[in-house]
Amino acid sequence: MNKLFLYFSFFFVIFSYSQNDELEFWGKMNFKEKITKNFTFSLEPGSRYNLDNFFFTKQFLDLSFSRLIYKGNIGVLTSEIGGRLTKLPNQKSLAKRQYFTLNYSKKIKQITFSWRSRLFFEQNITDDKKKYLRNKVTFQYSDFDFIRPFFDLEYLYGLNSKNTDKFRYSIGNSFKISKKRTIKLFYRMQYTLESNVTKKRIFGIYLIQKL
Repeated sequence: MNKLFLYFSFFFVIFSYSQNDELEFWGKMNFKEKITKNFTFSLEPGSRYNLDNFFFTKQFLDLSFSRLIYKGNIGVLTSEIGGRLTKLPNQKSLAKRQYFTLNYSKKIKQITFSWRSRLFFEQNITDDKKKYLRNKVTFQYSDFDFIRPFFDLEYLYGLNSKNTDKFRYSIGNSFKISKKRTIKLFYRMQYTLESNVTKKRIFGIYLIQKL
């Protein structure tokens, strides 16, 4: 219990650190249904809010299908294809996103290493179509069910000159509430590489529910 208290204290002290950069809250729910042994359906509604004056910056709904490619001694490899509809403030038409993802994970003793590579295309977010290749690596201590702290790094590479490259890193914890339900808390920082200035500080809560 003392370790849990110290972990939360450290987490929220970092979150409350004052800066002049944008501060956002990200919330998302992930509902997963295993269709067959190798295929999984996922539905993800989510919202993002600016915490300076608490207005939503984005509301979205993701729908995707993933397929197990390999599971063995060298790890687990899956592929995923999906799409997103996004509502932005003061915008009548919905933005659209299409993406293809490869996911790899491997548990080495108490640490689980995972890598996600995603190619996505997005329309109606800005005047220019967004095209990004995103690579994210995560290291998570997974020896316990309830307390599983993690650290991740993500690089978003713009595939044309008008898409800004971004870098993110996060710390957090996944709380396995039950066999089918997990709550994920994290604190994230996002940089734009062109200016090397912190643009956003993000606090997030994700709920993952297996159906």
